[in-house]
Amino acid sequence: MDEHVLVMVLVLGAALLHATWNALIKIGKEPMATMALFGTIWVTLGAVVASLSALPARPSWGFLLASAILHAIYPIALVQMYRAGDLALVYPIARGSAPLMLAGVSALVAGEFLDVWEMAGVAAISAGILSLTLERGLPGRREWRPVALALTSGLLTVAYTLADGLGVRRAEGTYGYTGWLFVLSGLPWVLMLLHIGLRQSVRFPRAVFLPGVLAGVMSMAAYGVVIWALSLAPMAPIAALRETSVLFAALIGTLVLGEPFGGRRIVAALLVVAGIALFNLSA
Repeated sequence: MDEHVLVMVLVLGAALLHATWNALIKIGKEPMATMALFGTIWVTLGAVVASLSALPARPSWGFLLASAILHAIYPIALVQMYRAGDLALVYPIARGSAPLMLAGVSALVAGEFLDVWEMAGVAAISAGILSLTLERGLPGRREWRPVALALTSGLLTVAYTLADGLGVRRAEGTYGYTGWLFVLSGLPWVLMLLHIGLRQSVRFPRAVFLPGVLAGVMSMAAYGVVIWALSLAPMAPIAALRETSVLFAALIGTLVLGEPFGGRRIVAALLVVAGIALFNLSA
């Protein structure tokens, strides 16, 4: 299989994993227990991968630390975003805006100028994702704060994707970089939970233990594939393919949770498929 096609297929698979673990979190309970599982799994499995791999090269460590800090801040931004606005409004804006912003930033910072087909593919996928916002009409004036927070979340996605794209290319090894990223990203959550545990116990009901473990492993696998892809291909197209997880999540919601798919989601799906086809036209 051609490397270009292989990257696309694996990143789309990562997007499906991303949508699946988000669905597991959505239908689950006990968010504190889930956070504990996530942090523990990331640190534990990340440490295993890091111990079996070469230490990332020195030029990559600044990007690695920056990405870990951004990954720690990102969930806080998500919480604020979800508190301010409905999921149907803010999530597509956050995820759909990121590839477009990354296309501009990566050109300026990393010199990654996309060809016409790649740019058209990024635009089509982003348009498809952003169109999901219109299911309930255009955002009103009172929704400026949720929209601003969603765009902030998108900027954080751009920032950590850029840090990882530049970092992994300087690491002289994808596995070592990935392992250390998960250790450093998960450690703050583990430390926070240890602090909380001094005052209250954190329980893991059977109903959430297995879904939580599966979600943690899936999230690591999904982003591990993305980091690998960032070492081989331009960042903006990878980000656009990754954000198709929004559409996969909508499909899972329809098939598993009984949510309506609707005409706008069909249009969004067609735009995403068109974007993927345009990537295949790239030289």
